[in-house]
Parts: sequence; structure tokens; C-alpha cells
Amino acid sequence: PKVKRTHLWLIQAMSVIALFAIVYETLYFSSQTFNSFLVWLPFLNPIQALYRNPALFLLILAIVLLGIAPWLLDWIFRIFYGQQPLPTSTLATYSPETIRLLNQQTRQRKLPLPTLALLPTATPVALTYGWLPRNARIVVSQGALDRLSEDELATLYMQQLGHIIHCDFVGMTLMGLVQQLPYLVYWQAAEWGDRIQEWQSRSRRPRRWVIFLQQGLLGIVVGLSVIGYGLFRLWRWPALWFSRTRLFYADRFAVEVTGNPNGLTRALLKLAIGMAEEIQKQGQTSELLESWECLMPLGYRESVTMGSLRPEVPLASRLEWGRVNPYRHWLAINVPHPPSGDRLHRLAQYARSWQLDTELTWESKVASGGRSPQSPLARMRNNKRLWLQGAPFFGIGLGIIAGLGLWGLGAFAYVVDLWQITWFMGDRWLLVACLPFGFAIGTLVRINPLFPDLPRLASSPVSTPDLVPLLTNPTALPIDSPPVQWQGKLLGRKGVRNWLGQDLLLQTDQGLIKLHVTSPLLGPIGLLFHRSGVRPEMLVQRSVLVTGWWRSGVAPWIDVEEIQSQMGKTTYSNHPIGSILLACFAILWGLYLIWYRAGQYSW
Repeated sequence: PKVKRTHLWLIQAMSVIALFAIVYETLYFSSQTFNSFLVWLPFLNPIQALYRNPALFLLILAIVLLGIAPWLLDWIFRIFYGQQPLPTSTLATYSPETIRLLNQQTRQRKLPLPTLALLPTATPVALTYGWLPRNARIVVSQGALDRLSEDELATLYMQQLGHIIHCDFVGMTLMGLVQQLPYLVYWQAAEWGDRIQEWQSRSRRPRRWVIFLQQGLLGIVVGLSVIGYGLFRLWRWPALWFSRTRLFYADRFAVEVTGNPNGLTRALLKLAIGMAEEIQKQGQTSELLESWECLMPLGYRESVTMGSLRPEVPLASRLEWGRVNPYRHWLAINVPHPPSGDRLHRLAQYARSWQLDTELTWESKVASGGRSPQSPLARMRNNKRLWLQGAPFFGIGLGIIAGLGLWGLGAFAYVVDLWQITWFMGDRWLLVACLPFGFAIGTLVRINPLFPDLPRLASSPVSTPDLVPLLTNPTALPIDSPPVQWQGKLLGRKGVRNWLGQDLLLQTDQGLIKLHVTSPLLGPIGLLFHRSGVRPEMLVQRSVLVTGWWRSGVAPWIDVEEIQSQMGKTTYSNHPIGSILLACFAILWGLYLIWYRAGQYSW
């Protein structure tokens, strides 16, 4: 059927509004906290300008940023990634069909030809930015030009042109630029932290004031780096839903224009394989892949494992989870790309509608909506597992119901003149206090199924599990968490850029696996003060034994309990303890809110 863009534009508007709200709350909270700190300090007065509502300032800033976004992003890509112009004559040597289609589609729609640019990196990527068709940019990397054939490049460029035709590149340009501001702070502050550490290692018998200066500067840049990365992840949230949705529209446009759904299928698979190979070659995830993930046609997190599996594993088997799992869309809520199996299944449907042979041969049949037929018993069992998987968040909903029940109890007490609890009625803080209670109960209910007992480390070599069955189980959820022990090489960034454990990968003879490392207290922040004195990034490029729990999802990962190197150094995560402490903190927070309100009423 004909594509209706109303749904896409509505999601784009909602995402931009959500981004504005999150940035507004961040700025408001920061200014109020800073002023409260100034009030607490002696001889200092708060800054009165920080008490003003920042909404108008943010609105003007957003308009200005969007207006200069194409040229500002040009500068960022040129300075940090070496972006260069890509003449049409050069592109024609790789894919004459791309030039023909670009000229044809822009001429038919009376649009100027987008500015073409090249990133001189072997990592295959592509993205589009701008806010009007006349200042739109389509950027591809040298790796994409080298890896893709003529027809595959044409489908990739038409996919990017689809973002311009659908006008979804406007909101994504603004959201991508806003994400880059804190990410650049994280990146550059971390590099300064590495330089300070290098200065410390070169200093021989430094004086006490030099040590104090070094530690002070290191603390400042590490703090800036952590805040920058935290804001990057927070401000990325509003773009995730929009990023996932717009890709289906862009895929559809590319298929309609080229008539080649199999070419786009091959292009996406080659992008995934190329990303995985470059990550293994570099030994880390580049800043380009992480910071610009929302604007790219494929996410590097899913590509890490999907593109690095040994060649004898059928491609369709790797993608089966993302095609038939009934809860894949719910489990994709934290990633900026839909499951690749779902996208490639739609491309196969386009091919079949034109009586074309499909690029991939799927193992099972599913309905046109991507749903696998299930018996009522199987559906009930899967629903139970989903409820258990999301127990903390469903617990928040039960907390709201409990709070409303207490409101009703207060209303009943008012009618019967039971004045001691009439304050329950309509008290919003009582309702707020029930939310952490529900979250804590759900977290405690989920702990045992989510973290089953781990095998003890043996002195003899540990048998390596087979990665293929773990990846090809189409009904698995993260709650289905078999304990695993894996021997391999730890990859990731070194230095301050990885002090939060944000880039850790295990390279095995079967493929790459993403690792999730945390600490019992303060989550990733606790890694800055790791009790063992060994941060995970210190073990990068070493052979390690990883013990933890396997998690199935759009981008599968391992929740790490322990990383042990051959040199005897070990780092711990203690995920179950961290979950228990988080639940206890939520309970204490809820008790404090109730005690505060009850005490206020008594007074």
C-alpha cells in the first residue's frame, strides 16, 4: 500500500519535544543544584540569573543550532574524522547507477543534488544530515565504497536519499547535534586525562604540590568526562524510537526506487560484517560508531556479534531471533535500530511480491506482520517470562495502583471521620512513595531467575560453550540467562575513555561478544573507585576468562560477574548484589517520603 508519512512526522515531533523536555529538566536541575551549593558555602551568594526559567533560552538555542547544524557538523566531521568532499565523478567510478538514480530522483522532485562527502575510514558507515534539501549532506565512508558492489551502493544511497525525501533528517540532525555536544566533552576530557596519567608516569620523585596538582587535574577531567558521557546517553533516549521507525520508511523508499530489495539486504549484511571486522582489527569501538549510531543505517552493537560469527553459520540462523521473537520490539526499546531480522524479513516480502528470489532462505514461516504462530500454552508461558523480565517496571505500575488505593482509603476515612489517615486522600507524595516500593518488589522478585548460581572457577581449562545455539534460539529472552564461562581476548578502549566500562568486548574463536560490567554501588560510576583496584580497561588486550550470564536480545551480551586474567588480576561486578542494594535504596526512599509526609501532617 501507499506509504503514509503522517505517522513518521508525528513521531519526529514527539521525539523533538521529548528531547527539549529532557534537556530543560537537566539544565533546570543543574542550575538549582549549583545555586543551592553557593548558598551552602560561606561568603557566596547564588546567581540570580540561574533562577530564571530556561525554556526561552533553550528554544532560541535549538533554533540557532538547527540553523547552523549543516556547517557545524561539517566542521566536526572534518576536524575529528577527516571528512572530505566526494565528487560525483569519483562516486561514478564505484557506482554509475548511484549517480543516475540521484540525478533522476532529485530532478523528478525538483530538488537540488545533496552534497556528497567521504569519510576516510575503513569502517563502512553512511549517514545524512541537514535541515533543508538544499543543504542536505550524504556522507559515506571509504570502507562502504570498497565493500559494496555497484547495485548495493545504489540501494544504500537511495536509503539515505529517502531520509531527505521524507524530511526525517531534520529532527535527527538536531537530535544528533545535541548528542554530540556532551560526547565531545567526554571524548576530549578523557584524552586530557590520558595525558595527565602519562605525565604522572614520567614524573620521577615529584614534589608534593606536583602530585596534588596532577591528582586535582585528573579528578576534574575525569568528572567532566563522566558527566559528558552520562548526558550523551541521557539525551540519546528521545531519538531511539524515531531512529528505529524512520529506517523502515527509508528501506521502503530504497526498494521502490531501485527495485532491488536483495541488493539492500546484501548491503546491510556487508555493513554488519565490515563493522565487526574493523572493531576486531582496531581492538576497540571507534568514537564514530558510538557517537553517530542513531544516524547510521545499522547499529554497531548488533553488528558486533552478527557480523563476527564464523562463516559456516547460516546468515538466516543469526537473524532468526530478530524475525520471529514475539517480544523483539519491546526488547529493542533501548537501541536505535530495529532488529535486523525484522528489517530483512520485510525486504524479503518485497522481493516475493515482485516474484523475485529472496537473498535469504528462512527456516520457518511467519505471518506478514512478522509474527510466528504460537499455541495458547506457549503464548501464556512467554507472557509469564515477559512479565518476569520487566518485573521492576511493571512493579512501578502496581505501585501506582497501590497509591490510588491509598487515596481511596483516605476518602473512606474522611467519610467515617477517621481523621488519623484522612491525609491519604489526594496526597501526591504518598503516590510518589509507592513507585519505589513497586520497583523494589519487582527487582527482588526478578533476582533469582535473572542471576542463577554460577559455576565455580576450576583450575583445569573450562569447556567453551557453543555460541551458535545461544544466538539461534528465536524465543529466548534476557531472563533466560544460562551461566557461561568464556575464554578469549578482551577488547576495548584504553585509558579514561573506558573507565566506565562502556566499551568492552570478548573476542573468541566463535565471534565477538559485548560485555556489560558494573559495580554494586553507584553502577558504572562505582568502577571509578573499584574495590579490587583493577578496572576492566586495565585488562584490555589480554587473554581473560569471563564468568557471567548470557543475555539474549537485539544485541546479545554477557552480564559479567568476574573477569580473570592469566596474570592473576581479577575484576568483579557483583550484579546480584548491586540489584539488591538498588532495591533496598528504593525501599528506604519510599519510607522516607512516607515518613516525611506523615511527620508533616502530624506537625
